[in-house]
Amino acid sequence: MGAKRAAAVDVGTNSFLLLILERDTDGAERVVLDRSDITRLGQGVDAARRLQPEAIARGLEQLALYRRLIDEHGVSAVRAVGTSALRDAANRDQFITPAAGLGIPVEVISGEREAELAFAAVAAEHAGAELLNLDIGGGSTELVQGRSGRIAWRRSLDIGAVRLTDRWGPMADPPTAAELACCQALAAEHLTTVEPTQAMVVGTGGTITTLAAVHHGLTAYDAATVTATRLTPAVVAALIARLAAVPLAERRRIAGLPPKRADVILAGAVLLAEVLGRLRVAEMGVSAGGLRFALAREVLAAG
Repeated sequence: MGAKRAAAVDVGTNSFLLLILERDTDGAERVVLDRSDITRLGQGVDAARRLQPEAIARGLEQLALYRRLIDEHGVSAVRAVGTSALRDAANRDQFITPAAGLGIPVEVISGEREAELAFAAVAAEHAGAELLNLDIGGGSTELVQGRSGRIAWRRSLDIGAVRLTDRWGPMADPPTAAELACCQALAAEHLTTVEPTQAMVVGTGGTITTLAAVHHGLTAYDAATVTATRLTPAVVAALIARLAAVPLAERRRIAGLPPKRADVILAGAVLLAEVLGRLRVAEMGVSAGGLRFALAREVLAAG
């Protein structure tokens, strides 16, 4: 038998991700395709608890493209999971039903399952270490701690970069110091259960990987550079100050920051700073991987 390929699709609140992973007969893995696209499926979901028609249209258009890419790469085994926005939206079937018609059936997973998948992907990179995986998404934040793939505890928090931005509401451009303090207070309200840790902390998700890219001033995304990053509280504070000092139009031109993420990255950075403060860690590693890797490996293991 030859190499096997699997496709995993992460249908997130802010972005969709497609991974095509190949495994050779000797067990070696190769990333065939790994892409991320900002769709903002969760637009307005925090307030309305419904997916908006334009967000559904954007999401389905993206999945149609993913289906074409999956077919072009000769992949028959596909799994897709939906996270925070689809968990919260009462009309999720308006997206899920046509998505299945495109050949990408989407399973809406719990926050706990989302945390498990993200942890499994990062744990594979840090075998034997006592690890805490922090995954800041658009709608939720997951924390999982364990060792050698075994989970000691996990927590899913109902706050993410998009949700915090929505709750922050209208503000000056750039925000004032008082408005920034308001964002910090809003973030802190959701983090009362986060406690200090002695584990190695590794962050995943678009907010954290984007901040790593901005820190390095990457003009083109480089997964190896992002994964080699160490973010300290001081570095995150400096990133917040830089992002908060300029209006949105200028923020969109910052190297390493996708323009479509510019309106939510500041709230995401504030959320990260607050979590790191609660964890009381000196630094955090970064992984360009994520739950899509664990999902693809599950598909490959299932044959």
